[in-house]
This record gives sequence, structure tokens and C-alpha cells, in this order.
Amino acid sequence: MDIGKKIYLCNYNVLRKVYIFIYILLVMQRAWGPFKAITPFKLDALIFLGITTLGVVLIFYDLFSDKILFKTQNVSWLCIFLISVFISSILNINYGIMSNINSMILLSIEFFIFYAVDFNRSKIDVYKEIYQIEHFIMIIWFLSMLVTLWMFLEQSYYYIDLPENQFVRMGIVENRLFGIYNDPNYASITSLIMIVFSVKNFKKDTNRFLKIFYTVNIFFMFIYIILSGSRTAEVALGITVLVGAFFIFRCSFKNMSKVKKILLSILCSVLSLVCIFIVYFLLKKGIAYLPSLFAGNDAGNTIRPVSFSRSDVEENSDISNLRFKIWGSALEVFRSKPIFGVSVKHIVAYARDNFPEGIIAVRGYTGHSFYVNVIACTGIVGSILIFGFIIKSIITTLKAIFTVTDKEQYFDILFSCLPLIILLCSGFFLNEIIFVNTLGSIIFWIYLGYTMYFVNGEKPYTETSIPYRIADKLTSKIKSVFHKNK
Repeated sequence: MDIGKKIYLCNYNVLRKVYIFIYILLVMQRAWGPFKAITPFKLDALIFLGITTLGVVLIFYDLFSDKILFKTQNVSWLCIFLISVFISSILNINYGIMSNINSMILLSIEFFIFYAVDFNRSKIDVYKEIYQIEHFIMIIWFLSMLVTLWMFLEQSYYYIDLPENQFVRMGIVENRLFGIYNDPNYASITSLIMIVFSVKNFKKDTNRFLKIFYTVNIFFMFIYIILSGSRTAEVALGITVLVGAFFIFRCSFKNMSKVKKILLSILCSVLSLVCIFIVYFLLKKGIAYLPSLFAGNDAGNTIRPVSFSRSDVEENSDISNLRFKIWGSALEVFRSKPIFGVSVKHIVAYARDNFPEGIIAVRGYTGHSFYVNVIACTGIVGSILIFGFIIKSIITTLKAIFTVTDKEQYFDILFSCLPLIILLCSGFFLNEIIFVNTLGSIIFWIYLGYTMYFVNGEKPYTETSIPYRIADKLTSKIKSVFHKNK
């Protein structure tokens, strides 16, 4: 590799990392109620216009240089998916185009910056980047969690009205701990990911102070998952424990047949799940008394537990809390436009025109599920492409983790996968992964990129994808025209 190329790669990777840090910080503050309350909508839109513009500039910088964006696993699927989203937008242009263009730019940033990890980077450099990103997120989230848990102890709550019939809920609302977060479902999923980060770094780090931090962080995040009342987080927690424990035990058992190793790993993972949920429900009973203990009994108050019962669940005959109705309404929309869907941002407008009695039209909901949203908004074509990409990535990862012999690489793949498992599980019940600007979607694409890097095993990149070859010809022609005119 020549010196000029080395300088470019160094500069690009530094710019990419700085961009990721800025983007994460902006998305995190957007998820906090106090910031949402004090930030005018126009200012927020202007800030994200600026950060997305920088993202587009960074993509073009890479496009006219080393084209790392087209050197990632299965990138052709993502490029064709973007084309299908564009076609869907054109077919539904009567509902508007700008919001769909914004969504396509967001998808491009996720696919071509967050996901695009340079396979030619050294493992030490990638380790350093992962460590910095994880600690950056963990520290900020930990500080926000301190404020949130304090609100639980005080049993305080706030409602703040915002323009355009919006509002912010903070503190304890309907026996759920919102804290300073806009949505406890998303906050609890992020907290579960913070537990994964802490467990991984506890295993790797030798610094005693940091080990204490990881331990406290795990405890606080686990407490928040309980207090959030999120059933989505409970499902994701259960599946993550099962998968994580299975692969950890599988690596621990040696000198036995493959069948016996798998059966023992399954048994131990199920026992781990049982133990985790025993602790979960015991802690839930115990922490219910904390606000009362914190308030004290100086005024003759008796020590009694707070209630965690959710009226929207316990007083509702619909166990899904309207999700089944929302999904049914979204699938009704899909059946009316099955090939390319109704476009990313126009499911509500389309439903109001064509299915005014449906819950999406009446309540203004989107699909309330990553999977349902993709099906309704992008149709059969988009669904085959994005789900095909995910399934292909899962197969590639499973092949690697079941065949890799290096223990370090094994755990690198495993701990890069666990945040993805959490988000793919939560995606059944939440709008995640694509078409949304959340911390979860950022983490998904960054960690999918790291997973593919570790699966590749630090081998030099040799394959040239079709998008790479097309981009290389186009950029070469543009450069030659520019040099001639110059």
C-alpha cells in the first residue's frame, strides 16, 4: 500500500469515528425528555440537516477514494434495497417525496458509514475504536440513568406540553419508570445492550476501578429494565441470555462429543435463564420498597411497596396492547400495494385515504414493528432484499462461530452479535434498525459491521462487489473529465 493511500485510510477512519461519536451524542440527547422539551423543533431539524449533510460528504469522500463503502459483506443487497426504496417513493410520489429522500439519506449513512468497517484495518485499531465507542455510550447512559433512578426513589413525575399536540412524560408515569427518557421500551433495550458492553469489558479489562464501574453499571441497567415495565425488554433479555449462555458454555466444555457438548450447553443456558429471571422477580419485589424507605417514616409513614402494575396491560383484554390490531392494519395496507409497498414515510397518509377505519388511520400509528414496517412500506421486493441480507448475514456468522478455532475470534464474534440479537428481538415489537433515527439502529449497523470484520478474521479484502466495480468506473470517468477540463 502506497503512502498516499495509507494517509487517506488513516484520515477517513478518523473522520468516520469522529462522525460516529457526534451522531451518537445527538441521537442520545434526542431520546431525553428534558432536551426534547427545551429544543425547538426547527433547531432540532437544522442540527440533523447539518449532521446528515456531513454524512453525505463523508460518503462521497470515500466514494472518490478507496470505496470502503462497497467493500463490505453482502453490500449488493443493501444497494438494491436502496433502489427499491427509491422506486417505492416514486410510485407513491403523490404523498410527497422529501421525507422519503431524508429516509434514503439516513439508510445510506447506516449502510455506507456505520456498517462499512474497513477489513484492511488492524485488529488493534478496531479494538481501540470499539472500546472508545462502548465507553462513550456507557458513561453518558450511566449518568442519565443516575438521574432516572433518582426520580424513581423520589417518585416524581412531570408532564410538559409541546407544540403540535406533542408532550413529554418524565419520571414515574402509569407505574412505569420513564425517567428522563422519552420511551421506556427503547431505553430498556439500550440498557440491556449496556449490560452486554459491561460484561464484555469486565472480562477483558484489568483495571480494578473500571471493573467496579462495570459491575455497578450492570446492576443499575438491570434495575431499570425491571422498573421500565417493558415486556419487549423481558423477551429480549430472555433470548439474549439463552443465546449468550449457550455459546459461552459451548466454548467451556472440552474433550467431549459434539452432540454431548451441544446438549449440555442447551441445558446450562436454560438453567442460566431460570436463574436470571428468579433474580429478576426477587429484585422486583425488593426494590418496590425503596421509595418508601427513601422517604423515611418520620411523619408516621408506613413502609409499603409501590405498584408496578400497568393498567394498559392488566385492564386490557388485548394481551398485545393493540399491537395485533396495528399489525393487522399494516398488513391490510400491504395487501393493497404488495410489490413495492406504500413508501417509507407515508403509511399513515395512505391508510387514511384507503382504510379510514383502520387503527393506523385513526390513531396515526406506524407498524410498531421493524418487520411489519418493512413489509408494509417496501412491499415484497424490499422485504426480500432486507430480510435476505439479514438471513445471509446470520448464516455467515453462524458458519464462522461454529467452525472458528481461535478462542479470541470466537468471543469477538459472539459479543459483537449479542447487541444485534437484542435489537432483532426488540424489532418484533418496536420500530428499530431501519427508517428510524435511534441509538439502537446506530448500534445495530455499527456492530453488524464489526461482526463481519471479526468473521473475516483480519484477512485482506480481495472481493470486488458489483457496486464497487460500477462505482470505480463512474468515479474514474468523472476524475478524467475533471482533469481534462482543468
